[in-house]
Order: sequence, then structure tokens, then C-alpha cells
Amino acid sequence: MSMGKYNLRDFFDVHLKNKISSVHRYIHRVAYDDQKPVKTRLFTYVEDILAHALHDHYCITLIECPFKFNFESLLNQFGWFCQFMYFN
Repeated sequence: MSMGKYNLRDFFDVHLKNKISSVHRYIHRVAYDDQKPVKTRLFTYVEDILAHALHDHYCITLIECPFKFNFESLLNQFGWFCQFMYFN
């Protein structure tokens, strides 16, 4: 079976746990330097995540940040941070 350019088999090859996780963990809070890292739990409301990020000054990404976020990494990976991160 095929869905346009994607195969239906590709969908079934992804574990259900990963499908659920990717739907409920698509907003990530990124801790700056001395902030405590925060992992988004399953079934957390987006409004709660955004309120926490705004209140405690976390940045937001739609994909996980592959770098430790500090001043040095900001300078070295400036393009990535500008493209994928929402600064608060």
C-alpha cells in the first residue's frame, strides 16, 4: 500500500510508543546554562509547557536541541539556534 510518496508500511514500522511520544512531546523547553533541564512528560498540556517556559525564561524548540545551551554554544551554533529556537 502506498500513501503518495510514502509507503503505509513505513507507518506501521514505527512503534506505537514512539508515535504517542512524538505527538505529545513536540514542544521542548531548552535550559540555558545554569537552569534545571526539563523533560516534557507524555500528555502534558501545551499551555502548561508554554506558561512554564514564559514564567521561568526557558527557550522553546519544536525539535530537541542537540547542544548544551550556553553562551559558547550560542556563538558556535548561532545558525541552528536562530533557525530552530524561540527565545524567551
